Amino acid sequence: LKESVVQVPEVNFNVNDLALRPPKYFEFPTGYNRNFILERFRIGELLFDPSKQQQQQRTLPTEELLGLTEMVSKCLSQCDVDMRANLVGNIIVCGGGSLLSGFSERANTEFSKLSNYGRVRIHIGNSANERRFGSWIGGSILGSLASFQQLWMTRKEFEELGPAAIERKFP
Repeated sequence: LKESVVQVPEVNFNVNDLALRPPKYFEFPTGYNRNFILERFRIGELLFDPSKQQQQQRTLPTEELLGLTEMVSKCLSQCDVDMRANLVGNIIVCGGGSLLSGFSERANTEFSKLSNYGRVRIHIGNSANERRFGSWIGGSILGSLASFQQLWMTRKEFEELGPAAIERKFP
């Protein structure tokens, strides 16, 4: 259902514009079938504007949920000023959510708002597997580097000092 029906709108969620688009048909394994119109855009929109969900269900305070653009902006603002331009020029998008139809276009539109940090460049993997497992592949490569192994914390170190070992090793 996620891969064949769910979509991310290219611009902010607008009921009037999206209602005019043709519906997407999906048949469930049970044999039940249905056309999806607006529902297919609501989930993808939450990645960029989670306040839409909060308006319907007031379960979490507004400041707790950030959209992707706000998360990236907040992270950039907490980084060293000299690194921001390099970071915003190398945004890598991966994970299962990036496989949603229309995600790449919306990410380009939304992340272009970060231009006050420098030239925005977004790297989106070409294949579905590269995007789905990109963070695991990157972690595997990083973990195999000899220069990174000195940053590891062993289980023995953690068991000796507990959580204080993290503060000691990574001040």
